[in-house]
Amino acid sequence: MGARKLSTRVQIVAEMGIMAAAGFILDAIAGVAFKGVFPNGGSISIAMICVLIVAYRRGFLPALGVGIIMGLFDLMKGPYMIASTPVRVFFQLLLDYILAYPLVSVAAIMRKRFREASSRNQAIGFLLIGVLIGGLAKLLSHFLAGILFWADPSGFAWELTWMNPYAYCFIYNFAFTGPSIVLCATLLILMYMRSPRLFLVSPVQKAEVAVQSDKKTVYLSLAAGLVGLGVFVAFLVRYILSFQHEDYGEYGSELSFDRVSLYLLIIGVLMMLFALNSFLNARKHYDCKVFPLGLMGIGILSLIANIAIIIRAKGEGDALVWTWFALSIAFIVMGLTYFFVLIKRRKKEEPITLFTENNPANS
Repeated sequence: MGARKLSTRVQIVAEMGIMAAAGFILDAIAGVAFKGVFPNGGSISIAMICVLIVAYRRGFLPALGVGIIMGLFDLMKGPYMIASTPVRVFFQLLLDYILAYPLVSVAAIMRKRFREASSRNQAIGFLLIGVLIGGLAKLLSHFLAGILFWADPSGFAWELTWMNPYAYCFIYNFAFTGPSIVLCATLLILMYMRSPRLFLVSPVQKAEVAVQSDKKTVYLSLAAGLVGLGVFVAFLVRYILSFQHEDYGEYGSELSFDRVSLYLLIIGVLMMLFALNSFLNARKHYDCKVFPLGLMGIGILSLIANIAIIIRAKGEGDALVWTWFALSIAFIVMGLTYFFVLIKRRKKEEPITLFTENNPANS
């Protein structure tokens, strides 16, 4: 029982890390796609969907954790601040960067009703209500930041200098938050109709857990964890050393860091989480699909992040960016190849032994 509880906790932490990183990457891609459309910041993005999936799948606290990590990642990209005092700086960072995504986790208040829905249509209804609640909570955070820090008409976008500051702040923030809510709701409905089990976590039955370990996967997981640790430490140091501060006087100030280092240190964290999950899986209830599919998933997320950097640099990435691109492709290919090799080998083997009441391995 203790081993299964530990495994569940590791799965939750791994899901949180992967969803937070995926949300950050989706947000970054949206930022590139809508660069210049929203002069005062913001973009139409589906990044909220990562918090929403965890809210319905795991509940409020894990979803809150995903939102907090996404908010911190967003802050680490380099905030632009117009506040003049430390207190105002704190509240601007809190509302515009740190709180926006965590507030989406309030969608979890509909989780119980969603899980107890008596029909598919009813479940979709509770899904939509949760998305609306979470999206409006995020809109509120941006709106409060707008009226507190961005209410100077001289800086209004789209030549709306004549508009009431309260109305402008609502319209501007709703212009990207509203479509984001609609997109996330549409995608969640499609995902639910295609795979309802994605939103539901059933308890693992004792008779369904295979008693088997695999030393080779244990060693591979340890190696992947060490690689992830090396990547994280190396690019964390590089990221810290890249700090720059630009002071624009009354027009604000901007903190900036090297984006490539930020993305790569996040990939390092994901590799460590993936390696830990794979290691525990190989030690306790080995499933041959966990390591190769996890490796392929890390490669896909890494490739998406890399493409965002290349797009931002307009195809003029340095040697590090293109090396990163090649390694991402290699991870995907290796994971996919290893997956098919293991599946082919598995078909030739006898079925694995399952937990039974009299099985000595269960003791």
